[in-house]
Amino acid sequence: MITFRGARYQADRQRQAAHEQWLRQIRRDAYAPFLSHARTGVSLMCGIDRPASSAEFAEVETAIGGMRTTMGTLLLEAPEEIRALADAVYVQTRFLHRELVRGDFEERRRISTGRRLRKAYEGLLAACRRSLQDAEYTGPEMELP
Repeated sequence: MITFRGARYQADRQRQAAHEQWLRQIRRDAYAPFLSHARTGVSLMCGIDRPASSAEFAEVETAIGGMRTTMGTLLLEAPEEIRALADAVYVQTRFLHRELVRGDFEERRRISTGRRLRKAYEGLLAACRRSLQDAEYTGPEMELP
């Protein structure tokens, strides 16, 4: 009987480890494309301290489109905290881009919005890392923007 329980316990642990590895891979595949597009958008939006060129605006528009496209996978696979942070990054990038395109964005407001965007991106990146380290992670551990 003890041998049976030991074998059952070992089989359950192996099954759980395989499931956790599968979940980490699913999440990694969901996070990577969104984070790549977000990094491009955030770095361009937060790094503009002069009038942006049309090429920079086009690159940000492409990044925003990429975030929108990959958001669907995040909605299905990511914990709530990551979904909320990804949405904040997406919305803030779109907002900052739209305001800079209009050209009537006060400098102080642009800087504070850029800081909030960078903080949201850094929070998203940290939450993604935590969720990949702990497959059973469901968040939230931090304050959402």
